[in-house]
Amino acid sequence: MRAAPRTNKGRETRRRILAAAETVFSSSGYSDASVARITDVAGVGQGTFYLYFDTKLELFEQLVEDLNRRVRRAMSEASTAAPDRIQAERAGFRAFFEFTADHPSLYRIVREAELVSPGALRLHYSRIVDGYIEGLRQAGDAGEIGDIDPTVAAWALMGIGEMIGMRRNDRHAVGAVVQGRRRGGPRPAGQRHDRRPRRSVRADDDLHRARAGPPRDHLRPQRSHPTVPHARRTAMTDLSGRRAVVTGGASGIGAACARALATAGAHVSILDLDGDGASDVAREIGGESRQIDLGDTAALADIELDCDILVNNAGIQTVAPIQDFDPQRFSLILRIMLEAPFLLVRASLPSMYERGFGRIINISSVHGLRASPFKSAYVAAKHGLEGLSKVIALEGGPQGVTSNCLNPAYVNTPLVQKQIADQARIHSIAEDDVVSSIMLTESAIKRLVEPHEVASLAVWLAGEDAGMVTGASYTLDGGWSAR
Repeated sequence: MRAAPRTNKGRETRRRILAAAETVFSSSGYSDASVARITDVAGVGQGTFYLYFDTKLELFEQLVEDLNRRVRRAMSEASTAAPDRIQAERAGFRAFFEFTADHPSLYRIVREAELVSPGALRLHYSRIVDGYIEGLRQAGDAGEIGDIDPTVAAWALMGIGEMIGMRRNDRHAVGAVVQGRRRGGPRPAGQRHDRRPRRSVRADDDLHRARAGPPRDHLRPQRSHPTVPHARRTAMTDLSGRRAVVTGGASGIGAACARALATAGAHVSILDLDGDGASDVAREIGGESRQIDLGDTAALADIELDCDILVNNAGIQTVAPIQDFDPQRFSLILRIMLEAPFLLVRASLPSMYERGFGRIINISSVHGLRASPFKSAYVAAKHGLEGLSKVIALEGGPQGVTSNCLNPAYVNTPLVQKQIADQARIHSIAEDDVVSSIMLTESAIKRLVEPHEVASLAVWLAGEDAGMVTGASYTLDGGWSAR
């Protein structure tokens, strides 16, 4: 996570990005929201975005935290001056209802957090309820409320308040609840009782969407498998009973593939140098993890893999002119991104051949089809992976094993974000200009690819319906390779 900005201008820029994210996430949902759209609404460049946030997911989690902090502050400020707990409850609820009326996006975003970031969702509720429990406990000790369990009461009252708050913008009804007036009770003199039926929550289209979330299957995990955040469900692909291995699955494209494969029913094992990150993702999806250095190819010579699906994703990057390129670094990139895939495929094929089924999915790049300056090792490795994939396709086809490459342009991952400073130095431009001036120059669609977009295609390639697809290279490059 990036450090907090130190200047007023930096804090204001970050605030604009958060405000834009609130608008875009609320209207489009997490999966369909893009960094390009958020920065466009905020009026900042994509390069500026990465000065404040590493990923779209981090922005989402920071937005949940920001909304939580603001609603707690509103409730605290309103209830502090109350003479007793009952008055404090009324003032706090009124402030909560007023905040949710002004920020109806709160419900949509918090509901999406259940799938996108369960940790952020738990933190949102626990931060509210922890203070609530303490306040009720103190009120009980002071004799201001009856003998109740403060924990049960806090959760119950918070749940009631949330349901009432969903009646968005209905301030008169909110006032009636806060004042304790029943809907059918006495009304002030001269005020006509409105007998027209109130619009139900389900009749309010915007609010219904906020409660139910986007009406897209890919946001609803299959019931028979673990709830997997920020993964799209592929309704036509059932991988139940399949075993998948994903390299570099601790973050970025690899993590997205691991989540998507698990959502489709596969049991996923993650191999990554980042053992803690791999373990976190594996725990999240109900899979397994193993810390492994794919640059140590000697240790891979005798490895055995019993899997149905192998996703070769792990990779690193170095940006430098050829005359300045460290030969050892060049060799390391080829070991991780070409030799290791060969050795892992070699270890996987015997069991795949035995079962008559196998899917090799190689996360290549548009740089496997096109070259760019200052990336000699990366381009060489990806071109080599393309050739290797085609040989695997020819040898494995008669045995029921397919092999394909996915070729995205720049993807919104830590690997790409780490390039920004190097690209700025090499091209003598500001970091803010790298995304628009370097990374998106060749693409017709001017945004970064999102990891879930790559993962959704990987899941399809892993399924039965892709049985005749082999030796292919699928571009997700916004039109880059069409030139």
